[in-house]
Amino acid sequence: MLKQIKNLVIHPYDSTTIFLTSIYESFPNTTIVSDCLSKELLLPMIKSHNRIFLLGHGSSKGLFNPDTLEFLVDATFSKALKGKVGYYIFCHADKFVSYNKLTNCFYSGMFISEIMELHEYDQEILPEEYVNYAPMVEESNIMFATQLGKLILENDFQLDSVFREIKKQYGNYATKNEIAAYNCDRLYYNLKKYNYELQKAIQ
Repeated sequence: MLKQIKNLVIHPYDSTTIFLTSIYESFPNTTIVSDCLSKELLLPMIKSHNRIFLLGHGSSKGLFNPDTLEFLVDATFSKALKGKVGYYIFCHADKFVSYNKLTNCFYSGMFISEIMELHEYDQEILPEEYVNYAPMVEESNIMFATQLGKLILENDFQLDSVFREIKKQYGNYATKNEIAAYNCDRLYYNLKKYNYELQKAIQ
């Protein structure tokens, strides 16, 4: 008999990414890590779970500790992450995935989730104009996280289906929100057949 699939969410608490809790708040069989634990504590947790969610702020080198901007998860975790199903939502996660040759994952590129990141969208926007974009950024955040969490459950965590539907639904919303359009264009997934069974939750 197959063991029950276990989810691990690593989402260090930060007020600017709290909207991401909508992704996983209804997940079954899920361990949630919101504290900034040491790598020594996180590594065995990753090894003992099947699906790994890395959510928050980050860079091409990994997921940040928002308090120190040091890395909670970085290239030293690449071996442990291989063979897992991954959902990685942080800025430049695409480069982290590529550099570490990770497969079986849904991930973002640059993702604008706060107004201080608007320079990535358009360098001609002046800092004093950022406040005008705040409602658009907030609405994009809420729509993305709500839709993604719902679609993950509806599609039994299967990456290809989740990717197809989020591109369709968030993409439809993005026709009237230019920040969402920017983010939607930077959502990706890859899938390797050998690990496909890990995506099937055991009821």
